[in-house]
Amino acid sequence: MKFFKPISPETIPENDIWMFRYEANTYYNYNVTLVCNVYVISSRTPKGVWVVPSWVNINDDEDIKLHRKFIRNSGKKKFAYPTRALAKHAFLLRKRRQIEILKAQLRKAEAGYLLAGGTFPLPIKMLLGSTNTIN
Repeated sequence: MKFFKPISPETIPENDIWMFRYEANTYYNYNVTLVCNVYVISSRTPKGVWVVPSWVNINDDEDIKLHRKFIRNSGKKKFAYPTRALAKHAFLLRKRRQIEILKAQLRKAEAGYLLAGGTFPLPIKMLLGSTNTIN
């Protein structure tokens, strides 16, 4: 099968040859953008599908082997989903769980800071970083 590199995820129909995954990309200036990555189903098995990113050259076996991922039909968490709506829902669940984990880590760090004698609010030097250099 031959597939062509899509122009935009929004122009791709939701059907049985594409899968979608939303991700938040952070750039050097801390701007965050939401990106819908498109994956092509390269082969099917009774247990699931093999997908590769849409930008991979389908005619290059080495490129496919390097970038392919297996997605189980029965998996609770999947890498990519057959519709944009399911992919966005999975993204929201992943980010909610990430926020919960990071908040718990922050609470532990704050408790350790207070136990060691630290006070809030944090000193401005701790927030901005030290400007002192060691020679």
